[in-house]
Amino acid sequence: MHKPIVFLGTSTNLEIFIRVCTLRGMPIAGIVDSDFYSETKIKNGLPVIGSEDTFDFEAARDQYDFFIGMPWTSLNPRSKIKRLAYIDLVDQYQLNCATLIHPNSEVFDEAEIGPGCYVGFNAGIAHYTKIGAHSRIHNSVIVAHDTTIGKNCILHEYVKICSRATLGDNVLIQPDTAVVGYGKFNNERGPIIGNNAELQFRLTVARDVEPGEIVSLTGGNNRRIYGEVIRS
Repeated sequence: MHKPIVFLGTSTNLEIFIRVCTLRGMPIAGIVDSDFYSETKIKNGLPVIGSEDTFDFEAARDQYDFFIGMPWTSLNPRSKIKRLAYIDLVDQYQLNCATLIHPNSEVFDEAEIGPGCYVGFNAGIAHYTKIGAHSRIHNSVIVAHDTTIGKNCILHEYVKICSRATLGDNVLIQPDTAVVGYGKFNNERGPIIGNNAELQFRLTVARDVEPGEIVSLTGGNNRRIYGEVIRS
């Protein structure tokens, strides 16, 4: 028996999480978001039931499961700040978080997926992979075996992660990018992607990435493009 889910924050892509809840038979109580509370009663077809300041998290802790609906992008710094604030709120009140896994994804039994995560349609999570809390694995992402993904990482559509790679916390990987290495063949580790790094669109990354580094094919920094292959 599923507890009703409360979404912390919302966005236009909340529909994909609502869809998974529907497919999984998980009831939804509504949305908590200070951006919309008192401004509108309905958002994404769901009732807005409070703000971060007005909702009684202490009393609701045992009644609901929670899921952070707020995304974050590099183009909107406020979105990341707000999402991290929701994670702090979850930790502060020790809220139980639902993990939403699309029924048409493939997750091996030996994989470990933390609370508050999302695994999208046609995604594949191989054996002995570990994914930290509040991470999002979007549609058609493939994560190979023995990979470690930290907390609050976002892997957008068609991302590929090789075996034995390590991603730190708050890593953002944009669509159609691949992280590749030789761990599949000789049991060596794959690339290490540091905390708060961002890999931009349509790259093949075959090296370690420093914490906070933005890897792209633009700009005059040669360090950014060494080790990547342009894909047509």
